[in-house]
Amino acid sequence: MARGYQSRKRGVNVRAVGSAFLALIISVRGAVAAAETVDYRTSDGVEIVADLLVPPEYHQAMVLFHRDGDDASELAALPAALEAEGFAVLVPDRRGHGRSGAPERPIRQSDNAAWLRDGPAAVAFLHERFGADVTVGFVGLGSGAELAARTAANTAGTGALVLFDPDEALTGLASLQPGTGTSRPCLILAGREDARTREAARALFLLRPRHAQLWLLDGNARIGDVLLGRADFAGDLASWIARGGVEQGDR
Repeated sequence: MARGYQSRKRGVNVRAVGSAFLALIISVRGAVAAAETVDYRTSDGVEIVADLLVPPEYHQAMVLFHRDGDDASELAALPAALEAEGFAVLVPDRRGHGRSGAPERPIRQSDNAAWLRDGPAAVAFLHERFGADVTVGFVGLGSGAELAARTAANTAGTGALVLFDPDEALTGLASLQPGTGTSRPCLILAGREDARTREAARALFLLRPRHAQLWLLDGNARIGDVLLGRADFAGDLASWIARGGVEQGDR
C-alpha cells in the first residue's frame, strides 16, 4: 500500500498520515457515476433498493454494506474503484435506510435475525443477474461488517471479506475460526483510538491468523468513512481485493 499509509509485510499494522487526515471533508460521498438503480425483495418481503455497477467484462461480484444510520453513499469512492478492477458491484441501502423499505417493527430490537436477511437477498439477486457460479465478496462497515461476515459464512464460493470498524459480536462466528477450510482473504480495519472496535478487530485477527490481515489506523470510530472518501485508498483497497489479498510488495 502507498500514498499516505504504510503496511508492514504481514499486514499487522497500518499508519495514516496524521490528525489532519482525519479532518478531511468527504466531498465525493454519493458520487457513484453510471450506476444502475435496481431493486429486489428479502425473504420477509422488504424492498431493497441498490446501486449496481457492471464493467464491460467482470470476473467477480462484490456487495458493499453500509453501517446503521447511513446509506449506500457511505461507501464513497470504493464502488467505482472496484468496477475499474473488473468487479460487478452491488451497493444496497439496507432495510430502513435510504431508498429501501422499512419493516413494520424496529429493525434489531424486535427481531435480531430479520436485518440479516438483507445479505442472502443481495446474493440471490447477483446469482439471478450473473449466474449461480459467480464468486461474491463482501465489504461491511460497523454493523454492516457483521452483516457481511455472516452472509459470507453462509454463501458458498465467496471471495474477499473486508470488515471496517467490526463489532465484538463477530468474534463468535465459527466461520472466522481456524480449521474451517475457508481460504478467502479477510481484511480487518479499525481506528487505534476507538478501544471497542480496536479490540474487536484484534480478536478477529487472532481467530484467523492464516487468512486475515489487520490494519490498525490512526483515528477513532468510523475510520472507514474517512478512508473510503479518499480515491487513492479506495483504489489501493480495490487492487488488494482483486489480487486476492496479496500486496504488490509481497509478490
